Amino acid sequence: SGLRLQDVNFKRDPALTKVRTHALLYTPELELEGFYQMDGEGSGAWSWVGASSISSEGAQKFSIKMSKVRITCELHVDLVEGCNRPESAVVTKINFPLEYGRVAFNFDNIGTVLGTVVDVVGRIVIDSQKEALVTIIREGIRRESPGLICDFWKEYISHPLEIHSQLRHQDDEWNEILNRENTDLYRDRLAEQTVEKVFRESILSHLNNVSSLVRKTLDPLPMFPLEFNFHNDVYRAGVTVCDVYLHNMKSIQDMEMILVRDKSLQYSAL
Repeated sequence: SGLRLQDVNFKRDPALTKVRTHALLYTPELELEGFYQMDGEGSGAWSWVGASSISSEGAQKFSIKMSKVRITCELHVDLVEGCNRPESAVVTKINFPLEYGRVAFNFDNIGTVLGTVVDVVGRIVIDSQKEALVTIIREGIRRESPGLICDFWKEYISHPLEIHSQLRHQDDEWNEILNRENTDLYRDRLAEQTVEKVFRESILSHLNNVSSLVRKTLDPLPMFPLEFNFHNDVYRAGVTVCDVYLHNMKSIQDMEMILVRDKSLQYSAL
């Protein structure tokens, strides 16, 4: 309950092929608890001090208490060459560096001999839980949108894709909006591919599943209330529209996304 967000960074590279997200969480105290079981045999110096047999005598409780805890959440998404595609948006890094001021380990029935190295055992538990969390997140992404996880890939070297080198879009109004900007504009292919993959591999499957919570949430989709003023030669009125819902989202079959940005990322058109 004491966990709070201290900082968030979101960075892009000039070629618009990389995303670096960095979130810093802080809590004054964090406790990890559970059960452990240890069975083994001592060797070398351990046998000399009477620890030839090592046992916790079944499952025992343990707790690890940390103070002044800083958890860094790192997520990298890149355009890479891999997954049988010359250009693909994939998650390239998930990491949770952990820093803390003080730590106290408590392992029931660990014994006086192994108690001298309980900090080593405790830090192994902490590291294993961090690795388990990364695995859970990766497998969750793979389950919902498998195209975002690629086990074998190599860095993709590319220059920004200028809009001027592309064919005009069939929507003349869209072309007119882009032509108003007196600057070079570029396709954000990483964002386009990421959103399209999530939609086609995850959201679309939920929309086709009548029992999915996502489908029930999106169809019907509640919209924001509308307020506007109306007037003509006869009368004027203030109009408020409430309880607006968008129906039949479940019938969507596909989505194509075009996102255009300038070099400074100050301008975006979707």
